[in-house]
Amino acid sequence: MVAKISEDILHYGILPWLPCKYLSRFKSVSRKWNHLISHDLGFMQKQSSHGSPVSFGFVYKRPHGIILYPVDIPRELNICMPKSFFPTLPDGIIYNNILALVGHLLLVVLMKSNSKIYYVWNLATKVGHTIPIINDSQCLGLALDTSTTTTAGYKLVNLVLGRWADSEEYLFHIYSSATRRWTVSDRKLIIKDTLAFHGQIHPLSTKHVIYWDRTPYLLWFDIEKDITGYMSLPTVNEGGDVHSQKLGVTYDEEILTVIRLLTNRAITIWMMAKEGGWVRKHQIHLIDNIPMKILGDVYISNINQIDLLSFHGGDRVYLHIRFDNTLILCCYNMTTGEITKINKFAGLLQVSCPSMFLNHNSLVRLN
Repeated sequence: MVAKISEDILHYGILPWLPCKYLSRFKSVSRKWNHLISHDLGFMQKQSSHGSPVSFGFVYKRPHGIILYPVDIPRELNICMPKSFFPTLPDGIIYNNILALVGHLLLVVLMKSNSKIYYVWNLATKVGHTIPIINDSQCLGLALDTSTTTTAGYKLVNLVLGRWADSEEYLFHIYSSATRRWTVSDRKLIIKDTLAFHGQIHPLSTKHVIYWDRTPYLLWFDIEKDITGYMSLPTVNEGGDVHSQKLGVTYDEEILTVIRLLTNRAITIWMMAKEGGWVRKHQIHLIDNIPMKILGDVYISNINQIDLLSFHGGDRVYLHIRFDNTLILCCYNMTTGEITKINKFAGLLQVSCPSMFLNHNSLVRLN
């Protein structure tokens, strides 16, 4: 008797919600199930959008490679550690930067001699493409393109800034994986009152919309609707000036988030309401209450830098504590107030993309 896949499982997408360790048990049902789970690109794309929220990690850059470090909190998260997703580079080429990580696609900058190479790598199929040379830009965003016939379709959007006496004009150069060409969009933004702007422009790539942090505004481009615009970021009157902030998006509903470290060492978390506008969800004070068991022999006064990682929903806040040549990845549970040290890294590591969250169980190929 040949096992048959129930139609409700296929049509309503029950299987893509399962984490890797449970999903692997269904491979033995039949050859059809095995092929669906292990090789079907459509199924893989559904996994990318419905991954298990308790199986993820963060991506770090080293000069000669990219590593995925899984978040594994004792007694809480039971994760499957996959083999390396990332390509091995030929001699003479190194990783220069990580620009975006969206679903199953990774956008990186490689360096060969003094030349930069933009490269998109499909973590699930392990196939990559070199992007034609463009003007150097750290404002390059990545989004999935569902209008193509392939599940691996994507578009890159390069934000081009032009300054005028009392305004800034933004143009958008768009690269399509379907045509392998760059084009100039007819859309553009003009924003006045540029004296309010400060800092670098940081992109946040999501599935269909790319955002750029241009404080005090948030610029965006929707590749599906081919429209652009901007909105105000949350107000800064929070009892202290903003020391640093990171854009993020929740892993389930793709709700925009902003997490901030204030000069008074408080941390605030804002989320975009469904009807529009920002709502402050959390305000916590944990910097001065980090237990000594986390720091070891290091005193709080010796900490060089505290970096918040993008907020992706739930009740966890992740942060990096830096001192000397060491980095500690920590997790703060807003429900219990407990701070957990996940790992201590020696040597230089870089988390260059604003959102370095990777749900790796939704990407691993079950060979």
